Amino acid sequence: MKKHTCAIEFLTIFIVFVLPPLITPSAALITPRKPVYPLQTFLYAACMTAVLYAHKKQRAISSNVPQKEATPSRMPRIFIHIGSSLTAFGALCLSAAVLQLLAFLFHLPQVTQVVLSPESVLQWINCILGTVCAAFFEEAVFRRYLPDTIKYLLPETRLKETVCMLSEALCIVLFALSHRAAGSLSVINAFVAGIILRVCTIQTGRIFSAWISHSVYNLLVLLISFSR
Repeated sequence: MKKHTCAIEFLTIFIVFVLPPLITPSAALITPRKPVYPLQTFLYAACMTAVLYAHKKQRAISSNVPQKEATPSRMPRIFIHIGSSLTAFGALCLSAAVLQLLAFLFHLPQVTQVVLSPESVLQWINCILGTVCAAFFEEAVFRRYLPDTIKYLLPETRLKETVCMLSEALCIVLFALSHRAAGSLSVINAFVAGIILRVCTIQTGRIFSAWISHSVYNLLVLLISFSR
């Protein structure tokens, strides 16, 4: 993909997907809400799936590497992903627990989202699938598309490595600020989570492990909110 085409695509995705949570007024989280994800959640996930797939095909076409290259056996790769997912999930739970402890000890303000428990099988299915799709969307945008595309668009200069590191930090900050509606503590938690999940993505070379750990963590948080 040519750089000017990639830049237009990047700007479009940034305006449509990244910018709205940053400028939309915070909703009143005290009001109880039903655990039903709108169609928009699933469409966003489907759109980013198509974008990442198109980029993967484009790289395969432009690459001179043969189709059947030497790769690690499937079983060790599965173990790597399982280990990375478990490590990331444990780190997410630990960071959230530490932040909750600090909030309790220092009486930090917290915004509580009241979520009603699903009342039917369809609502449970929507809740689980919506949580998984929302996690995939965030991983696709903030852990794969934004960092990789910014790195591709940057010109080749002596400062490129430094600018790439700054862009990594920017992507984590954008991810954190997209959670601002849930309060400052949620922003801090999302910032730490962004670091954990990005490291997981870099180590495995894919978003799969980060997506699994992110999804399970969000489902756990959702189940805890049901029990309140």
